[in-house]
Amino acid sequence: LQSFREFYERSRHSKIKLLIAGIQEQPLNVLKKSGLFQQIGKDAIFKNAKEALEHAKDFLIIRSA
Repeated sequence: LQSFREFYERSRHSKIKLLIAGIQEQPLNVLKKSGLFQQIGKDAIFKNAKEALEHAKDFLIIRSA
């Protein structure tokens, strides 16, 4: 968990938007209990890679407009 938190922090400081796709229930619960879920934001967690990629595509389109 500490390594993941550090990865998230490095990504955030580098202005990289972290998206999580396909996370299983147990690791998701660990993120929630640790407070990291709230930091990452539920809008960055997706059921599958397809949803995450669609979100990323929409994000990039809006950003480039």
